[in-house]
Amino acid sequence: MMHRMGMFRVHYCNKLSSWVLLMDYQGNATAIFFLPDQGKMPHLEATLTRSIIRQFLRKTDISSADISFPKLSISGTYDLKSVLSALGITTVFSNGADLSKVTEDVPLKVSK
Repeated sequence: MMHRMGMFRVHYCNKLSSWVLLMDYQGNATAIFFLPDQGKMPHLEATLTRSIIRQFLRKTDISSADISFPKLSISGTYDLKSVLSALGITTVFSNGADLSKVTEDVPLKVSK
């Protein structure tokens, strides 16, 4: 678990029936976490909009909080061939692909 105690932008939102935590991240990025009340996840998913997120990003008041997050790792493998082919990007999947700026190993093509 990751534990952190400090001053955070944390708010309870009645409209979402959720706690909202905003944490400054690298650069000018902000991580936003939602903790819905018990059984309210479907309500949060149905109610959350860009407009509501923008409202939270404008809030500057801070409160003391002790937060804990489970450590997790997410990874995945994606087959982009069908997606990129639909966008007209097909040469990269053929023997005629020029990927010389990526690696000096030739010939090189993308398979998925």
